[in-house]
Amino acid sequence: MRHLANSVILAAISVIFTSNIFCQENTESLLKQRVTLQVSQATFLYALGTLAQRYKLPLGLEKSSGHLDDPKINIDIRERPLIEALNLLFEQEPAYKWEVNNGVLNVSPTRDRSEFLSLFLGLHIDRQCVIKETNDYEFRKCILSQPEVVLLMKSKKVEYATFMNEPSSNSILLNDNADLSVSSLTLRDYLNSIVLNSNRNTWVVEMVGKHNDKLLLSF
Repeated sequence: MRHLANSVILAAISVIFTSNIFCQENTESLLKQRVTLQVSQATFLYALGTLAQRYKLPLGLEKSSGHLDDPKINIDIRERPLIEALNLLFEQEPAYKWEVNNGVLNVSPTRDRSEFLSLFLGLHIDRQCVIKETNDYEFRKCILSQPEVVLLMKSKKVEYATFMNEPSSNSILLNDNADLSVSSLTLRDYLNSIVLNSNRNTWVVEMVGKHNDKLLLSF
């Protein structure tokens, strides 16, 4: 019995160790890729979006409740590692910070952070919302129907922003080798998995409305 228990422990340690090596290599590969970014008097989101779109960076953005689109970003780099571009960008916008989670660039506020969004992204969910093909409308609807999400939104009296809640023909297609079989992911990790393993490379969550009391999830 003791031998079996030891074997299980060793197997678990091996999985964790292998996973950590994979994540580290994934992060290093992402940050070392060469990029060019030349913007003058640009907004933070324009500069970040340019990098994400041009180089197909998997990106997750949690917007600040006090977000301002000030045209203040000035960067001129050519064929430099992505990490240099990110450092230059975030030095000029201290309201946000970045980190890489499992190969996805996650951007979150350093101030004016929405308590609701923090709780929302930290929720653990067990049910997959993308099997092979869907669209952003159906995917958002599935996320919002998760019992944990419903309970949180009711308890915080948050509604979903309806102006983007219309049927969509914009498909979300999983890659052929995508594996989303892991259960009990946080919602942030699940969204990261989607942009890492599908034809969508960006997710954004934000609070909108007159009183910042409506949730908007977009891709």
